[in-house]
Amino acid sequence: MFNPIVCLSLIKIQLKENVLSKVGQMFMAVFQTAATTRADAESYLKSKKVHELFVFLASHLVVADQDDPIDYLIDLLDQCMLFRANLRNPPLLFSPEHLEAVFRAFDPAGTGVISRDQYEQGMTTLGISEHQQDPEVDSQGRVEKEVFVAEA
Repeated sequence: MFNPIVCLSLIKIQLKENVLSKVGQMFMAVFQTAATTRADAESYLKSKKVHELFVFLASHLVVADQDDPIDYLIDLLDQCMLFRANLRNPPLLFSPEHLEAVFRAFDPAGTGVISRDQYEQGMTTLGISEHQQDPEVDSQGRVEKEVFVAEA
């Protein structure tokens, strides 16, 4: 015997199951898209060295101690763009004099050379994370001041 109330209840249950299934599918699609989007974003930021750019900008800002940091950063980015277009020298965080002073701290005897460990410590002191891991050395395995300054 046909019972319309039972029939309506079955239809509602089926509709709820279909809706829940669709919601579940939509949730999974959004979740997968978000995961892909995050992975894509992380890949993009890494490939474009965005983190390194922010470290570069922040380092310059801290060293320069400017009254108007926004104008300073805009000018610094302009300098970077001009360097990229081969229209000027790169904006350096440290002058050659600063770099030589750091070198002298590792070479108090004034020999003009430091060990590879001191080279690594010097790069770390300067906050330079991307540098030659195997620098040019002399016949005794020491790094000369010119190599240190050029690499920094």
